[in-house]
Formats: sequence, structure tokens, C-alpha cells
Amino acid sequence: MHIGIVNSICPKPYDAASFIDGGLGGTEATILRVFGHLSTQHAVSHFQANRTTSAHLPNQYFEPLAQWRNSPNLDVLIVIGSWETALSARRIDPQIPILLWLHNFANRHNRSMGNLMRDANIKIICVSKTHAVATKRLLATRGDNLPN
Repeated sequence: MHIGIVNSICPKPYDAASFIDGGLGGTEATILRVFGHLSTQHAVSHFQANRTTSAHLPNQYFEPLAQWRNSPNLDVLIVIGSWETALSARRIDPQIPILLWLHNFANRHNRSMGNLMRDANIKIICVSKTHAVATKRLLATRGDNLPN
């Protein structure tokens, strides 16, 4: 399986060396740890905002953000934090499974997200039960639903 991770909102590119260099955010550190383990059995491509060069580790590829649009060999796409990017990915590839990994609490500006994600068949992942309950509560205020 080839897993794609799209992070269009990271302030700077990151890879394994970022643990040593410091300044790594919690979400980025979690991504590196989780997908570092997954890369022992699967190929993982990280497509990141603000990355201008490629970097490679065994079974892990760190690429500039724009490269994800030209990666037809992906089996699943995980979009970090941006439902707009997840919808853009769906328009580009109507068949690929897409997961939206939310790591911040949604606010009133995100209320339309639930129906849009459901209609585009994009699954939402929250980082905790508390996060999921709060996200469901917010989206339900306008009749929106999290995807099944």
C-alpha cells in the first residue's frame, strides 16, 4: 500500500531530522512517528507546504506540496487539518479513499464541513474522543453530520 499525506498548512517542511533540529510541532511529530512505523510495511509519501526539495528515507518520501497532484500510485490520501484541501483532492481523484485528520477544534467557520465531507465521501479523524464529540456537536448545530 502507498499512503499519501498532504499537509498544506504546516509552517515549515519536516522530516526525521526535525526531531534533532527542534522546533517540531506536536502534529508534525505525531505524523512522523505514526507514519515512520507504517513505513516499515508500506510506502509513505509526505507532501508538505513550504517544502522546496525532496528528501527520502527507506519507504518514506518527503515532497513539495504540489507533487501530490501528480502521484497516481497512491492507495489512500490523508489530509492534515484542511477540509478545503481534502475537497480539492476529491475533485482531482474521485476514487481514492480520503481521510481528513483534524487536530484542532473546529469553529463556527467550519460548520458546513460535515455535509461537504459526507457528500464527498471523506472520512474525518479526530485526535481524541473529546475532540470528536465537540466536532460532532458543532457540525450538528446546522444539521451537518460527520461522515459515517
